[in-house]
Amino acid sequence: MLKKIIIAVLLLSELFGSFALDNTRTSNEDIMDRLEAALPDGFEKTQLLEVVPKHYTAPNKDDIIFYQCRTILFLDDITEDYYKENVYPQIVDIENYDEAISCFVNEQPATLYRKGKLSYLCWVISPAYCAVLQYAPDSVSDADIKRMAESVIILKDQSGAFTVS
Repeated sequence: MLKKIIIAVLLLSELFGSFALDNTRTSNEDIMDRLEAALPDGFEKTQLLEVVPKHYTAPNKDDIIFYQCRTILFLDDITEDYYKENVYPQIVDIENYDEAISCFVNEQPATLYRKGKLSYLCWVISPAYCAVLQYAPDSVSDADIKRMAESVIILKDQSGAFTVS
């Protein structure tokens, strides 16, 4: 039930962007505050997940999609299993894959999921960040994708954002 509420809140936030439910201009933070105020008693804020997809198109029109995932937990610590259970499934159907290959990205455990004509390289960058690269192996080699993944660094700026170098 909580996952459905979180998904609904994320969808509403996406649908309304920077507009409030009453059509007055406001920030996403204001919208989230309003939605949190409307939750039934007993609910606590447990996490904030920001997923930002970046699309890259190959000459043959196949896409590589890089998902930057930032998680802020308000109650618990983050583990690699947390990402596998709560973050990756929002991007990849990790229950119904054709193949899963364990590997490493920058000496961190990673998993390469294959499903049909697409592959997904999922890895943890730091306790607060993980990433997923979605691609068509017919267009981009696994070695090129791994090289892209290993180029991801965390910026040391105040926002805490990370980028591909």
